Amino acid sequence: MNAVFSFNDAGGAVENAILSRDGLQRYADSPGLDALRGQLMGILNYRPGQTSSLLGSHQQELSRNLEQYIQDQTTEPRSS
Repeated sequence: MNAVFSFNDAGGAVENAILSRDGLQRYADSPGLDALRGQLMGILNYRPGQTSSLLGSHQQELSRNLEQYIQDQTTEPRSS
């Protein structure tokens, strides 16, 4: 006689949390810790780079406007 064992998991405990069967599957399918750290660093580094870019573009625009203003002032005849 052969014995057949069947195991149906209803859930489990992972890192002091009780998870359902679906929760266990999502936990197993989630990316590794290194991948999550990489994503987090990408998010944290995105904003400072964008802020620096925006600040630099405004400085360049101001510089161009001032150069044009100076050029306009020197080419226009002055009235007394």
